Amino acid sequence: MVTRCCKSALIVIFCLAFWGMAQRPVFGQPSAGQLVHPTWIATDRSGNIYVGEPEKHRLQKFSNSGTLLAQWGTFGAAAGQFNQPQGIAIDSQGNVYVADAGNFRVQKFNAAGVFQSAWGKRGSGNGEFLSLSGVAVDNTGAVYVTDSVQKRVQVFSGQGVFLRSWGGITGQGDGQFSPFQGPHGIAVDASRNVYVADTGNHRIQRFTSNGVFTGWLGGCTSGTRCIPPPRLHSEAFDCRAATCSPAAAGTGEGQFSLPFGLTFDGNGNLFVVDTFNNRVQKFDRTGRFLLQWGVRGSGDGQFKAPLGISADSLGRLYVADTGNHRVQSFTNSGALLALWGADILIRATPGEAPGLLQPLFVRPGQSVTVTVDITSVNRYAGPVDLGATCCLDFATGLGAPPIGVNVRITPAQVMLAANGAARAWLTISANSAPVFRKAVASVGAVLPTTGVQRGVSVVFTAFAPETQPPCPRFTQAGAQTPLLLPTSVLIEAVAKTKAKNPTQTRFALAIYNPVGGKIADAWGMTIEEAPTPAIPANEARIVLDVSQLDWAKMIVAINSAACNAPLRSLRVEGRQTGQFTIRQADTTTIVLRKPVCTAWFLWCWNIEWRDVAVWSEPGFWAAFGGKQVTFRWLKDTPD
Repeated sequence: MVTRCCKSALIVIFCLAFWGMAQRPVFGQPSAGQLVHPTWIATDRSGNIYVGEPEKHRLQKFSNSGTLLAQWGTFGAAAGQFNQPQGIAIDSQGNVYVADAGNFRVQKFNAAGVFQSAWGKRGSGNGEFLSLSGVAVDNTGAVYVTDSVQKRVQVFSGQGVFLRSWGGITGQGDGQFSPFQGPHGIAVDASRNVYVADTGNHRIQRFTSNGVFTGWLGGCTSGTRCIPPPRLHSEAFDCRAATCSPAAAGTGEGQFSLPFGLTFDGNGNLFVVDTFNNRVQKFDRTGRFLLQWGVRGSGDGQFKAPLGISADSLGRLYVADTGNHRVQSFTNSGALLALWGADILIRATPGEAPGLLQPLFVRPGQSVTVTVDITSVNRYAGPVDLGATCCLDFATGLGAPPIGVNVRITPAQVMLAANGAARAWLTISANSAPVFRKAVASVGAVLPTTGVQRGVSVVFTAFAPETQPPCPRFTQAGAQTPLLLPTSVLIEAVAKTKAKNPTQTRFALAIYNPVGGKIADAWGMTIEEAPTPAIPANEARIVLDVSQLDWAKMIVAINSAACNAPLRSLRVEGRQTGQFTIRQADTTTIVLRKPVCTAWFLWCWNIEWRDVAVWSEPGFWAAFGGKQVTFRWLKDTPD
């Protein structure tokens, strides 16, 4: 199901960081003991494991072998209810502290899940929160809470009395936190040093229990305490502004890319979930790198966007393998011990497939076929029943399907071998005159043996014959023709602007709604022309520049006359610039696209590519033929 974005703990970089992870389940509450995007995790002194599921607004308690012992929580604001629970911590008495982010409070329970107390409200004062994230408890019973919007750490007594706070300043300096993501994970060692995952700055900062900065750990490029190439990371927790360059993201040992969860074992070793690198890194008590394990995947010991981590009294590690809907346990050296949670993953291609350039169109009297892959990820072996439903209106999420559209899934059942895979096909067909509308079809997978349900959404557009142009069109003067998608936005043709000022070479893009009324500037994006004699008039050099943003991505797709197959495309990541040359003889439609998050929790689970600019062949070449054209993204989008 497609939902509205809820901008809370992390910003849009997570929309882009985890493309390719398992699609979001859409059918019902999972069975007890099953997990849906588990995020935070904690252990008690008896070795029991507590796992939070923000999407399901609940906590589940397991034995160290994965046997379900208890669960509690439903959606709501009453005592004991949750709204997107985040960090979990357990004190020496077995009391459980939960960051109830959507209710702007911390809740305290006993080991059986019985509500004890709560504190906090929405705000920026002492004891108030805007986006709770991580929680930790020290050996005196003090409770530490990170707030990823206010960029600070607050400290409370076990009864919720405010004690102190620090942070609140953004930047890359000592004790400052990234303005983009974090702080998130937090842990306290036996000496009451406090370690905070400064996620967006790709480092772990260390403080005293009173908030005095004492050093950071992570990648670097230079400095007296930065290990020289090829290693390029801090020697220990001794990097600071005077001794190291600002922390830098990386994939090498001791480097991080969006670190999240933190924990210590009984020997004082620090374990860090390096989320974007899909691994766990281990350091000694001084911050010296020891080892790492994990790669991206769904196999045993592999991860897809892991988040939380906790160690028990025997030194066993438990990792919330979020994208694989499971928990994995390891020895102190990274050997896999057990895993539990998800039985299957299901995804559809195309539909909401990552990087999809061409929307899925269902034309009058025709059909399209979507491949559905079902994978066993926790040694499940047996049948999987499949079903398909149609449809939800894409914009509203309501059951208002296009008239004259049908869906079917074949086969209706597949058999999975342990950790094997199977494939089915979803067919979406339209009669001779379907209603023009973008909609969502859903594929559901049910394990008859356990009742576990998972699903995936497929987005498509059905066209009525009279409203379907062969391709999106702009006249040379900039007039619009009917939209391809209700969610598309069309941009004023450059030729129209140039007619008013022929010497102008830089101008902001302007968004137009379907009836031609101007809405706003296009998210701070500009076009810049650079006439180059070396470029023939029937060629153009396209430059995509997102070098000023951390997270943005843009695509230019050059489509064929049939409007159904990209001939060439260019995708550029954040902090990068890319270019390529196109020839007039090869193109009919040029589409500039941007990603929009359509389902958000902690990060973006579902991405839709929307058209930012669409030019027909005549309009584009009249404006840009023989030139280098730079599309530069200057600021964050308001989506």
